[in-house]
Amino acid sequence: MEFDCPRCGHCCPQPNQEPDFWALFDENQRLRAELKLNTTPPRQWVGLTDEDRQELAAEQHSWEGLCSAVETKLKEKNCG
Repeated sequence: MEFDCPRCGHCCPQPNQEPDFWALFDENQRLRAELKLNTTPPRQWVGLTDEDRQELAAEQHSWEGLCSAVETKLKEKNCG
């Protein structure tokens, strides 16, 4: 049973009642909370191993070529 709250004047649950959790949120907040609960955690980043670094260092690269080779290697490891 609800009653007019003397503090705020709204209809508030009586102390022995459990408030409806989702009633505390507006629609946008509820949707954002549900989205956050239903998402998968991000994948763990995979960096270069010592062997990868040695392999890249052994190849003859310009600075631009080295940056591109490192980027390619990291994409292979993290994006498939």
